[in-house]
Formats: sequence, structure tokens, C-alpha cells
Amino acid sequence: MKECLPDGHSDFLLRYHIAWVTKNGEKVLTGDIGLALRDIIRRICAKEKVDVISGRIAADHVRLFLSAKPNVRLSELARQLKGKTSHFLLKSYPSLQKRYWEGRLWARGYFCRTSGNVTDESIQNYVESRSADEETFIVE
Repeated sequence: MKECLPDGHSDFLLRYHIAWVTKNGEKVLTGDIGLALRDIIRRICAKEKVDVISGRIAADHVRLFLSAKPNVRLSELARQLKGKTSHFLLKSYPSLQKRYWEGRLWARGYFCRTSGNVTDESIQNYVESRSADEETFIVE
């Protein structure tokens, strides 16, 4: 893992653990839907110049460990991740359209924590190990 990243005249090390869940905790992020979600997350992060250090998509939630430049607003990134993935998945999968007819795949809100108060390794181990018993898709 990289330590500090240069950005013009400054270096930074900003890492975030971010997670969100499906509405009502429904286990719908499996198979092709999970794979499509993984690809969308990768594209959004690449477009926003956010590095995915580690990530897992479980049947009912998403957990990511990200590195971002200081100009990236986490609230905006979370809005994009949740909004664009929901829009794409609901448009692409009729089974989801029927289940989430009101147009919201994700529950309200999200979890976010910086890695400053715990070690990077503990967050990465947490993200990678939490889904040992369920079908998951590796995001990085």
C-alpha cells in the first residue's frame, strides 16, 4: 500500500472506510447484480480519482476502503456511489425494478470512518473478513 500521495506541492494520506446497505436489508446483490455493481463502483471511483484499496459486496451491503485526494468530498462521493449504482441497477434488472418500484435500492444514509483512529490493516482485515460465510464480490 502506498503511504503518502503527492498532489502538486503537498502530500496526503486520506483513507476512508465507507459502507451502505440495501433497503430493508434485502439480499439482492448476488450473481450478475453483484458483478455489475462491482464494475459500476470501479468506474465511479476511477472517474473521481479515488483508489479502491479493498472492498466487498455482500448480498445486502457494500463495504469499501478508499484513498482519496483532499478535494474529494466524501458526502458527494457517497451520493454518487449510491445514486448512480441504484439508478443503473434498477434500470438494468427488471427483478430489482419490481422489488424497488419506488426507485430506491439503498437504505438511507451510509457509514464512513477515517482510518486515522485505527490501523489501515485492521480496517482492511475487517472489510475482507466480514463476509467469509456469504457470497461476496471483490471490488479492488
